[in-house]
Amino acid sequence: MVGVEPRVVRVVRAAVGPKAEPTSVSKRLTVGEWADMLGRFRHALAAGAIYDRELVQLVEPLGGVLEAFQRRSSRSQALAGGRRWR
Repeated sequence: MVGVEPRVVRVVRAAVGPKAEPTSVSKRLTVGEWADMLGRFRHALAAGAIYDRELVQLVEPLGGVLEAFQRRSSRSQALAGGRRWR
């Protein structure tokens, strides 16, 4: 018969509440980072890296971006004395 030594085992139970959602710290992108990201997106579109069937998912978000850009750029043009964007 094999000898078994008694051991003391301590059971620890943690009080568990509702699962906390991980918080992410979102960093504000610089204008250069936005320009780089948009350039990479343009190249992906031109290269066919985004399938035609996926383009429909981009219509609304890109339309919203374009509208916001046009609002801001027209306001900026008015502040800049009516100079046009190149």
